[in-house]
Amino acid sequence: MRKSLMAAALATGTAVILAASATPALADGGFHYLALRTRADVHSVFVSGIGWTNWATQNSGGTVGSPTEPTGIDACYQYVATGLSGDWARPGQQMQVYVNQGGGRQGIGSGYQYSNPRWQDAHNLTVVTLSSSDCTAGALSKKSVSVPTDGLTYFWLSL
Repeated sequence: MRKSLMAAALATGTAVILAASATPALADGGFHYLALRTRADVHSVFVSGIGWTNWATQNSGGTVGSPTEPTGIDACYQYVATGLSGDWARPGQQMQVYVNQGGGRQGIGSGYQYSNPRWQDAHNLTVVTLSSSDCTAGALSKKSVSVPTDGLTYFWLSL
């Protein structure tokens, strides 16, 4: 009897350990940065979803949302030079991002606002590719994607 109870307890404990290890790891506290690969005719990508970010200009800065209180964010991912779309790009490397909710001037150029949103895991993003360099015109495609829960820092999204 004692052996069967011990075997049952051991089996139950093993199942609990296996179930716990099957839970996916969360990146950056449950958030992902976004890296993009687009067609060569895409010059900016508008992304809308739930997350948080710091933003900065030459003269000021702030935060939109927080890790404990994520919020709705609209962001424009812009290629900083022509001829770079078609390859993987991320903010600080081939791209810059500004958020509509942040202060200061937004767009490409000196003294403009910069940010790098962290998108909440397991939430949907609306993604629009555009031919304009500043997310204002020339929509090429629109799709909804879900931010993964894979433990990686970046969500590598090929459009």
